[in-house]
Amino acid sequence: MPTVRTLAVDAFVAEFGAHVDAQAAALFVGAGISRLSGYASWSELTDRYAKELDVQIDDLPLLVQYYQDSRSNGVAEVRDDIIKMVRTPGIRPCAAHNRMLDLPIPDIWTTNWDELIERAAAGRSDQMEVYSEDEDLAESRLGLKRLYKMHGTVGPAKASRELVISRDHFEAYPNTHPRFWQLLGANFLTRSFLFLGFSLTDPNISQIFRLARLYTPAVKRPHYVVFSGVDANQRKRAGLQWPDFARVGVHVVEVDRHEDIATVLERLVARCRPPRAYVSGSTEAGTPAEEWAHEFADELGRLLAAELDVRLMSGGVAGSRVGYVMCQRRHQDKTYHSDDFVVIRRVSGNLTPPMERWGSMMFDGEEAEFLRSKVFERVRAVLVLGGSDNTRKEIQQAKALGLGVIPVGGSGGAAGDQWRADMADLSALRLGERGVDRAAFEQLGHKDPLVAAQATVGLLRQALFLA
Repeated sequence: MPTVRTLAVDAFVAEFGAHVDAQAAALFVGAGISRLSGYASWSELTDRYAKELDVQIDDLPLLVQYYQDSRSNGVAEVRDDIIKMVRTPGIRPCAAHNRMLDLPIPDIWTTNWDELIERAAAGRSDQMEVYSEDEDLAESRLGLKRLYKMHGTVGPAKASRELVISRDHFEAYPNTHPRFWQLLGANFLTRSFLFLGFSLTDPNISQIFRLARLYTPAVKRPHYVVFSGVDANQRKRAGLQWPDFARVGVHVVEVDRHEDIATVLERLVARCRPPRAYVSGSTEAGTPAEEWAHEFADELGRLLAAELDVRLMSGGVAGSRVGYVMCQRRHQDKTYHSDDFVVIRRVSGNLTPPMERWGSMMFDGEEAEFLRSKVFERVRAVLVLGGSDNTRKEIQQAKALGLGVIPVGGSGGAAGDQWRADMADLSALRLGERGVDRAAFEQLGHKDPLVAAQATVGLLRQALFLA
C-alpha cells in the first residue's frame, strides 16, 4: 500500500511555493470554495431528488442520473435547478477566491458552474480568459490567466447548453469533452496541482483521480489537496482513500475548518511574491546610530553582492545605501542587472533624486500608505534599519501580510525595539515558514556591524525562501 504523505501547512507552503516559482503549478477548485460564499453543497442540491425517489444513494451523480431517467424532462429540470441555485442573489466571491487570484499561477481549473472566480477577477489588471465549452479550447486567446470550467457554466452572461452532473455525463466525459480531458491530462503530467474545495465525498474528485491514474507515469509530479474538518466519522474513509491519492503522487494537507483555506492561501501568497526584500527605516543624522547603520549598510551590500538571487527595494537613505553598494560590487563582478535594486518614489510631491545611478526606479501613488501597500505586493521580506513611528507601522503591516521581518537590532530605533520583542519570544517567530536560529538572530544586535551583516544575509535568505 502506498504511504500517505500528510504535510503541515508550513511545509506545504514552502514546497508548493517552489513549484510556483518554477512556473510549474496549477489550481483546481471544487465546490467547497463556492460553499464558503454561501452556495449549497452537492448533497443539499440533490436532497430533493432523493426524497422524491425515496432512496438513499451516496453516489450523487448516480442519484441525479436516476432522477433524470425518472422524469420525461429530467435533464432540463436538473439544469433549471442548478441555474436557480447559482443565480441566487447576494452571493459574492469570498476571501479564498481573491487570494487564489493573487497567486502568480496562470491556469485555474474548476468543476464549479458559478461565476464567482470570474467576478473576483473583474477589474484586476490581469486579464482572465474563460473556457467553458470544449470548442472554446480550439480558439487562440490572449490572457495572463486562464480559467477552465470543465463542467460548464450557468452565469447570466453565458450558460452552457449541457452541464456535467449525472453519471452518464461523467462516464462519457473523455468523448464529449476531448479537448478538456486531454489538456487536463497534459497539465497533470507537467505541473503540480493544488486541489481546493474538495471533500472526501465529492464526486468530482473521483473523476479527477481517474484521470490521474490513466495519465500518471512511473515518475510522478507531486500534487496537493487541502482537506478540512475530517472528523472521526470520516477518518476511516480517509484511511482507505488517501493511499489511493498517494498512488498518483497526491499529498494531503489537513486544516481544522473549511474557512482556514483562505488563511493557507494568504500564507502561500506571501511565499509566492517576488524574491525581493524591502529595506525599511532610517537613522538620525549625525548620531552614533547613523554611523553604525552606514557601516552596516556597506558591509551588507558587499556581502549581498555575491548572493545573485537576492534583490532589494527601498525608498530611504539607509536602504538605498545597501542597494547601491550591492549594485557597485555586482557591476565590478560583471553580474549587475538594473532589476537588482529598485528605488521607490511617490508620483508627485517633494521628490528626492537618487543619490547614485544604480538599479531602477518605481513611481506609484500619491500617499505613503498606498505606496507602502504597493511595495509589499512586490516583496517577500522586510529588512528594518532604525526607524521611528512610520517604520513601526511598516513592521506591523508587513507581519499582518505574512512577510518575513528581520529587525537589525544594532541599528536602534524601531528595529531595535522589534528585535528585543522578538528575542523575548523567539520560538513564535518564523522566517520562510521555519523557526529561527537563536544564535543568528542574537547577532542582529551585535556591536560589530560586520557580524550583524553576516547574520542578516543568512536570515534574509531564509525569509526569502532561498535557503
